[in-house]
Amino acid sequence: MVGTMAGAGISLVDCVNTARDLTGNSYYRALWTRVSEQIQSGKQFSEPLFQSPLVPRSVTQMLHSGEKGGKLAFVMEQVSAYAESELKEQIANLTRYIEPAMICIMGFIIGGVALALLLPIFTISRVMAN
Repeated sequence: MVGTMAGAGISLVDCVNTARDLTGNSYYRALWTRVSEQIQSGKQFSEPLFQSPLVPRSVTQMLHSGEKGGKLAFVMEQVSAYAESELKEQIANLTRYIEPAMICIMGFIIGGVALALLLPIFTISRVMAN
């Protein structure tokens, strides 16, 4: 979002403040507050990100390079696209592991229901035979 807004010509401080206001996570809200304060004091956008454990080092290095090259908005959009593809890949991997577990759980549930239905029938047939 910050990259899109910066690419549209909105000032970086306004972009960061908007991101802070829209962030639901208190840790990221505090990070965006620090970033905004640092930018307003004349420091670079990437400096507070380097200090934060919330942002991967590779991302901050890419943003730093984008700042130096004057293509921060473009780099932010590229990082966003990369992060989105990584997230989709991780979700796909996670569902690959969850599917077999769900099949086993559903098998136990269906087997339990089948036993609960058939057990009284077998018990009645044993009583009738005696």
